[in-house]
Amino acid sequence: MGNFDGGWKLAVTRFLRLFMKLLFHDAYAQIDWKRGFVALDKELEALFPKGKSGRKHVDLLFKVWLKDGSEQWVLIHIEIQSQRVEDFELVMYEYNYRVYDRYKRPVASFAVLADEHPSWRPSRFERNVLGCKQVLEFPTAKLLDFGDAWLESQNNPIAILILAHRRAQETHGRPGARKLSKLKLIRGLYEGGLSREDVQEMFRIINWMIDLPEKLELQLRHDIEQIEKEKQVTYISSMDRAVMALGAKEGRKKGLREGVRKGVQKGMREGVQKGMREGRVAGLLEAISVVAHSKFGSAVAKSLIARLENADIDVLKKAQLAVATATSNEQLNQLLSPTANPPASRRRKNRK
Repeated sequence: MGNFDGGWKLAVTRFLRLFMKLLFHDAYAQIDWKRGFVALDKELEALFPKGKSGRKHVDLLFKVWLKDGSEQWVLIHIEIQSQRVEDFELVMYEYNYRVYDRYKRPVASFAVLADEHPSWRPSRFERNVLGCKQVLEFPTAKLLDFGDAWLESQNNPIAILILAHRRAQETHGRPGARKLSKLKLIRGLYEGGLSREDVQEMFRIINWMIDLPEKLELQLRHDIEQIEKEKQVTYISSMDRAVMALGAKEGRKKGLREGVRKGVQKGMREGVQKGMREGRVAGLLEAISVVAHSKFGSAVAKSLIARLENADIDVLKKAQLAVATATSNEQLNQLLSPTANPPASRRRKNRK
């Protein structure tokens, strides 16, 4: 299914103003965007450590200023939910009051409902005990409510993101249809009037969200080259196109070799499965090294690989996207800060 969480988080953080304009226009009109905004990812993660709830979601926190001319600022909490959950209203309430308790500032909570259930529309939490009532009403945006034609007419990267999310859901298990949908979205990047930088960023996000088998990914690379010849532009570098399939290709090769060897020792099935996992890790490290060396030099690439050599696949996938997205060493370090240390389980394993 690709990586919805990574794609949404990158896109909303980069295009917050356009995100609010498209999905929550009333709130957008009250914010002083000239003063910018501040992302508070680390602060939110400290309040809500990941991995405990098991929910599939993206949570983001930003500080923005209003247009009333004062120094007052509010916190915007954005929750993106891709699956239907029964206690979602309670989750929104908990996030809202815990962020307020931490910062003692007004908190506005917004929910993007990215699931496939038309009737599921949570927007209000209420609890009444002995006449004591607690209520939170929060604006929601149901992605199913937006028509494809309208989204395609918007000169807005978030509209493209929504289309990519839908195509990934609709084409699950149908790689041929998925490849055609992905190609259509990428072609639209060249025809939608976006800046060169926005095209490059959205290409990486689409590639992150809509994954393809290696053979189809290679075909897509050729199609992209043809589009750039037609348009007489070079928005997507040869390096970015190569990264699309490099990790999968190297992982499959090394995984097969490792799997056969371990299969002889412990049984073919277990050996191949474990070998494929280890091979995939090796392939991701190779892809990260190639891009980091090209963009930031050999010293940065060697240091980065040393930091990631014990990381698991999820961490490596995030690191691969960070390397492809970052435009400076400083930004790279910021994007990689959650991935610096390997999981505790791997550290224990290494000490043995």
